[in-house]
Amino acid sequence: MTASADGPIILIVDDDPDFREILSGVLRRNNFQTIEATNTEELRGFVDSSEFDCVLLDYRLDGETAFHVMDVLSGSANADAPVIMMTASQEQSVAIKAFRSGVSDFLPKTSLGFRDLGNVIRKAIEDKRRSLSEQYELERLRQERAIDIVTGTFSRKEFEKRLRAGRATAASPQLVIVASMNRFYAEALQRFGQKQADTFLRETVKRMRDCSDPEDIWGRISGGAFACLPSAISDRAKLRDRLNALTEALTFVFRVGSATMEAHPETSVLDTSDETASLSEQLDQFGEIAAQPVTQAGAEGPKSVPQEEANAEPEQVERRRERRNRVLKAAKILIGPSTIDCVVRDTSDLGMRLRLEQYAPLVSNFSIYLAETGEKRPVVLRWQRGRECGVEFV
Repeated sequence: MTASADGPIILIVDDDPDFREILSGVLRRNNFQTIEATNTEELRGFVDSSEFDCVLLDYRLDGETAFHVMDVLSGSANADAPVIMMTASQEQSVAIKAFRSGVSDFLPKTSLGFRDLGNVIRKAIEDKRRSLSEQYELERLRQERAIDIVTGTFSRKEFEKRLRAGRATAASPQLVIVASMNRFYAEALQRFGQKQADTFLRETVKRMRDCSDPEDIWGRISGGAFACLPSAISDRAKLRDRLNALTEALTFVFRVGSATMEAHPETSVLDTSDETASLSEQLDQFGEIAAQPVTQAGAEGPKSVPQEEANAEPEQVERRRERRNRVLKAAKILIGPSTIDCVVRDTSDLGMRLRLEQYAPLVSNFSIYLAETGEKRPVVLRWQRGRECGVEFV
């Protein structure tokens, strides 16, 4: 979220140009800045390169609904921006669906009070900032404990301590299995509240332990993500069996009264012998706190380990993900005669996510040099937040 000296920046997504013009004029007169989009296709063109503090989103767009827009927002650099949904519909089910999707407020267009709109927007921005601040503070306090009080697993700090101790004495590289339920923890938190979200985590941990060896070491590395240092995985067959068992155990339906939520894990394998990044950075990669809940426009089905991965050597498993390669690799940003050290955090067919060793403002066009392969690729900067940035291949 931004903090512009010229006033908060509001993104208006509505397919009615007259309504957008009226709304934009009202907001500018109330010391807001505005940017506009008609639909998801237009939004994708700037969602990572522009910053905004709040989204005013029409529910029914031409050929799509607001939930398609929320899918785009949730995977962008502006995922933390609060969303205020507007609609001309009188159906109560629309409002219920909107709040379950994580919107901050819901306003009927038929009785929209422009005079009070500024206060609604400022409250949504302030509430979101306070919520994020509280989340980070709770995460900091949680990690200072040796045992996580909600799940009974080791805290992130204690897990890293035990992992480092084991790595120092191990004769061969250690593998860490990571199971992330972050999206569904976030959804449970929004739909059912903190108490039921904690119940969801305890059910997740019970299922993890039921399919684990008693001597396995489990730690909670972020809100809904857990890491395991397995005690007895000596070959690829055992790794395959463990991943398949874990995926099956964590694919379940969580029930709160008559409401249900279907959950499934994202599983990954972390090779602790990777020297291109610290242990903490690698765990951050797999257990990011700012996970987004599943929206109504669509959700991915349960993930299982492909057969070719199950038959691969353990250190090759993560490198064969079709969707994303999450193994951190050393790289350099080339800007004319200057270079900036960085690591590649994610790669896909379209681009990369990078972390700079030290903060530096980046230009729009530059090249990436990959130390491992010697490859040099021209890229375009799509977004930058501190030391993190996203680039697209040219």
